[in-house]
Amino acid sequence: YVFYRKQKQNLYYSIFVFAFSIMTITPYILSHSHSASAYLKLQFYYIVPTILFLPSIVGCLHSLFKPSYAKRIFIIEIILVVAVLLSMFITSLLDYNGIILIILVIFTSIESIRSVLSGIINKKPGAKIIGTGVLIFFLSILIFIVVASITSNFNLSIGNSSSIFYIAIVILSII
Repeated sequence: YVFYRKQKQNLYYSIFVFAFSIMTITPYILSHSHSASAYLKLQFYYIVPTILFLPSIVGCLHSLFKPSYAKRIFIIEIILVVAVLLSMFITSLLDYNGIILIILVIFTSIESIRSVLSGIINKKPGAKIIGTGVLIFFLSILIFIVVASITSNFNLSIGNSSSIFYIAIVILSII
């Protein structure tokens, strides 16, 4: 993006990759932390890269495929991100944090799928290959949300026996 500012998708994609790398390394740091205060801070702020991750992928897909109402949808996405951040720091809104985050994830998933389908329908170059990866990723996220809401034992902790299956699906969807 620094060298070619006309391609906004490079900026969004770099934010996406940076946030994703932070999301990937944070659990490792959490599992090897010996300081309780550092553990609590990292666990609390772990949501921040997740929040950066979601609108950046939508911004990247919007700049690539230019679906209808992209600017309005991106504004809604940013409003949801601000709502999640506010719910983290305002104690009266803390009870709504999880609900707002789930709405953000579902909204992002649906909007990403809509953007990709718009690119495929309009026969944009590269839409099929990018679309396949994005569709698999976000469909797996939606499946996890459905499974988590249906079953009560949805747990990604290493010690849980069903978690191996879930972790394998997460890894495959990321790849």
